[in-house]
Amino acid sequence: MTRIATALAALALLSAALPTSTALAAEKPDTGEAAEGAAADCERVTVGKLIEDRASGTPVVQLLTKGGERAVPIYIGEAEAAAIFRYQHEIEAPRPLTHDLVAAVVEKFGGKITRVTVTSLKNETFYAEIEVTTKTGKLSIDARPSDSIALAIKTGCPVYVARPVLEKAARPAGKLEPDGDGVPGVVDPKDAI
Repeated sequence: MTRIATALAALALLSAALPTSTALAAEKPDTGEAAEGAAADCERVTVGKLIEDRASGTPVVQLLTKGGERAVPIYIGEAEAAAIFRYQHEIEAPRPLTHDLVAAVVEKFGGKITRVTVTSLKNETFYAEIEVTTKTGKLSIDARPSDSIALAIKTGCPVYVARPVLEKAARPAGKLEPDGDGVPGVVDPKDAI
């Protein structure tokens, strides 16, 4: 079973199984205060253009900091790059694709994807979490950043990056190409997908 399928199964079980008196349901309603408090250790970013690493041909998604001065480049798969591109350009598929399905299932179970966060960078691998708000509270689902970013664009929720990840991986925005440390440095924007 894939991670997304496992997460959806867990969401379904939790939504059905948790009584309203649980700790999750006891959380304060989302007034914006909680979001700002949770964002204190993170920075809100925007999803930039997709680019291609010249050496490997691998798609790279750029997460741009406020003002667009720095970017966190994340190597992603071709399918996820296609999904991100499709959502960025509002291209409808004739039938629901994976990220469409995930968003629809979350919604059908009464949930809402409220935020995604790139939480850590370990051994050159980025990690992310998708926050889903349900009638019983908030759930945090482990996911790949590429899937998280695609879902964020699809649902219109904000994207955040943990400050330690920014300190480790952010590069000056603009040109990104590999610089020998496993994280892209500078690529000509004219090569953007």
